[in-house]
Amino acid sequence: MLMMPTAAAAMGMKFISAPILARFGYRTVLVSNTVMIGVAICLYSLVTERTPIAAVVAIGFLLGFFNSLQFTSMNSLAYADVEPAESSMAATIASSFQQISMSFGLAIGSLVAAAFLGAAPQSNHHAVIAAIHGAYLSLGALTVLSSLSFWRLRKSDGASVSRAQTELA
Repeated sequence: MLMMPTAAAAMGMKFISAPILARFGYRTVLVSNTVMIGVAICLYSLVTERTPIAAVVAIGFLLGFFNSLQFTSMNSLAYADVEPAESSMAATIASSFQQISMSFGLAIGSLVAAAFLGAAPQSNHHAVIAAIHGAYLSLGALTVLSSLSFWRLRKSDGASVSRAQTELA
């Protein structure tokens, strides 16, 4: 049930992503959206057993919303300059890199949580929660830092794609 708001936000974002990209451009959207994803990840570090379920749902909603915009933006930008004859190969490569990235993200998240846990036993509830909170803060900060990579985009990058998406919508 907690995953439903994340999925709903992701689906809802699909309807408004094209106008957002057309209005603000890929660089602005990807930089600011990456920061928002990092902030949403950091918000999970505030969750305790006393956190109202509505707050957890709201964080999931936010993360689903921003993740969906991120994937839509990055995927559409990846195909902006691909010739139709090369689109099949581009899709294969993009999908492979996306899967590899998610696998590395999961592995890194696990390693960071394990580093915060240290030698404490996994049966120590408080140590595990503290380790997970530390991992959320670290990974959120790393995500915010990664937004710098999108500053290399030119303001006009992807303009032909974002305008075409708006015209189709």
